[in-house]
Amino acid sequence: LQEGLGRAFKVLAMSGRCVVTTFKRKEAMVVEHFVCQMEDPDPETVARISKKRRLVELYPLAGTDLDYGVRLLAMPLKAAYGEVQQNIRARSGSMYILEKVPRTCPRVKVKPRKLQNRFKQPVSNPISSQDAEEQ
Repeated sequence: LQEGLGRAFKVLAMSGRCVVTTFKRKEAMVVEHFVCQMEDPDPETVARISKKRRLVELYPLAGTDLDYGVRLLAMPLKAAYGEVQQNIRARSGSMYILEKVPRTCPRVKVKPRKLQNRFKQPVSNPISSQDAEEQ
């Protein structure tokens, strides 16, 4: 599915739309991940994020040479109550409407940090004085 979406958007014309129907939660997660990877940040967001490395971590499209981005036009459409009553299998189905849009964010030539280096384990603070004595 991921590969199919990538190829579909390569041949799709600019401002073209692609409708993706999913029937399983895993498929829906693949579509949502694809949209997150191909999302183009707006100019205000680019100006607000001062570190270019952080921009590439939040918007992976900023680190690529692609000249287009993908935008989710609306929240995923779900089956209506009446449809689910007639066909119980329709309850897990979703329909995504995606649009190919011109890219506005400039290319950033910096690599994101490794996932293990992005987050640090928080230091646990004792909740009470009794907990502090035990440690």
